[in-house]
Amino acid sequence: MSDITSSKRKRRVQILKRLIVVFILAAILIPTAASVYLGLRVRELKQEAESLRVEAAQMEAAVEEMQEKAVREAEPAILTEEDGIRAWEEQAEETAEKPAVQSDIRKVYLTFDDGPSREYTGQLLCLLKQYRIRASFFVVAEFARENPDLIEWMMEEGHLVGMHSVQHKNALLRGRNFIRTDFTQSMETMEGMGCKAEYYRPPWGHLNLWTLFFVRYWN
Repeated sequence: MSDITSSKRKRRVQILKRLIVVFILAAILIPTAASVYLGLRVRELKQEAESLRVEAAQMEAAVEEMQEKAVREAEPAILTEEDGIRAWEEQAEETAEKPAVQSDIRKVYLTFDDGPSREYTGQLLCLLKQYRIRASFFVVAEFARENPDLIEWMMEEGHLVGMHSVQHKNALLRGRNFIRTDFTQSMETMEGMGCKAEYYRPPWGHLNLWTLFFVRYWN
């Protein structure tokens, strides 16, 4: 009888030892596995973040390249002399007495961006004067500083003059400081020419939350 009791006791002790070993191994292996998994996951997240950063940089570079290409393609190839503008002005004066076409049913709003251009804007202003049309010009501050006489001409003819950034850079991926500086310098440039610009058109039509914030802030 005592042998049976002793055997059962030994078996229970062995089972208890095995359970203790299992608990110890579990206490060691589970945290270790969790640490390894978390470490791998953190590494993957870092790689994804780096990949997103690289893609954002590539996108910004692509946008800058498209912008530069557009500027290069828009560079004028004809009428680089002042007498070209004067010729258009003389033609406009000859036909200024013609009545303008009016309609009470439909209206077309003409808007022009990216100027003023020494080669083209003068011709355009003469055409508008010829047909007694007023338009809206959204000007780049850098070009406006180079052609203050064209800005004055626009205002004298009664055209609306608005802002179109300082250097026509895409603001989609820009931050608060860039947007604020762009707005501030644009307004200072226009006010320095006696023009209070109340309208803004973002380059490429791209904007972000900071653009909307500063539009509301200065209105």
